[in-house]
Amino acid sequence: MKKRLKKSVIQLLSCLIPLKSLRKKFRDRFIHGKMNNNKIVISDVNKNENNNKIIVIDGQGNKKFCESFPNLDVKFLGSNNYIEISESAKILSKTQIICTDNVYVKVGELCKLHLKFYGRISPYAKLIIGDKVTMGDVFFILHDEPGLEVRIGNDCMFSERIVVRPSDGHSIIDYYDERVLNKPEPIIIEEHCWLGRRTTFLKGTHVPKNSVVGANALFTKSSGSLINDGSGGIFAGVPAKLIRAGITWNRLHTYDYEKMRKQEQFQCDSITHI
Repeated sequence: MKKRLKKSVIQLLSCLIPLKSLRKKFRDRFIHGKMNNNKIVISDVNKNENNNKIIVIDGQGNKKFCESFPNLDVKFLGSNNYIEISESAKILSKTQIICTDNVYVKVGELCKLHLKFYGRISPYAKLIIGDKVTMGDVFFILHDEPGLEVRIGNDCMFSERIVVRPSDGHSIIDYYDERVLNKPEPIIIEEHCWLGRRTTFLKGTHVPKNSVVGANALFTKSSGSLINDGSGGIFAGVPAKLIRAGITWNRLHTYDYEKMRKQEQFQCDSITHI
């Protein structure tokens, strides 16, 4: 009732503003910005003169310009930034993304995410999150230098207090010829990976699909092991090492998974005997 009354008062006050464009800004600021913060606000055209875009993709794959998305606060400090997010995705906690120049962020379908960013995202950085990804609490550090990149495949499951950082933040220099020895490298987490609590992923990380990374592990460039048959591995330790290959995993608890397998086996046996 209070929200309805407030909306009516704001609309009445907006009628006192002579210019139509100012009336719309007034309503957007105090109605959409305050009262409709749990709704996606779509715009018919992209009005940003610096070519900064927030795009929402609906279930049919149509792209629409977006003025606001639930729990997402995007600030553009520069130009040519592109934020693309599926309409079915959910940002579960208040998240601020501060873009500099030429930043690209993509969030796929049916994601449920708790995201955190350290400061502004550096120029030419990329963060690509696939479909059906869940994140308990993930901290992305993408501010250090230009061109940082993180790619996350479909159906990954992140636990809590996870850190993802594709650069070291400071330079390590060869003493004799002054070469930089620790340039940034992309982080790639392939599809269907389960990442445990308090895990950390550093530059050059490549987690094979279907893998599990144990709690408190420190995954580095040397941790990944090439698995060619499509199965995953279990990685654990500091630094993380492959402790078992030839595995995959399921979001179900063990009891429910075994129950499901028994039902499937019973149905197969029943069909066989017909």
